[in-house]
Amino acid sequence: IIEVMSNKDLDLGGVLTLHIGFGRIELRLHSSRNLKAKRALLLPLKARLARLFNVACAEVSHLDQPNLGVLGFSCVSNSAVQARRILDQIVDYLESSRSQVEIIDHQLEVISF
Repeated sequence: IIEVMSNKDLDLGGVLTLHIGFGRIELRLHSSRNLKAKRALLLPLKARLARLFNVACAEVSHLDQPNLGVLGFSCVSNSAVQARRILDQIVDYLESSRSQVEIIDHQLEVISF
């Protein structure tokens, strides 16, 4: 049995703040000619982003197009500034890496609860 409690049910003596950073990056995959090559490129990239930046990462769109990919990712922090810094670092990493991907578009956002 799982009991769901609201913030007012929790008496922790202060304000609880949760900052969720999330983003979407559309990528052009230069060396990918088929879906197998696309998977071989994106799987290690997703794992690297998750390991380096401690984010959840998944391919979320253009699943059937071999030369395009969209990655969605998210992080949770106790600081909105830190959440935004992580998102910016992911974009910087992908822009500066000598990988076979090119950022076409990206959207980043941090929401606070």
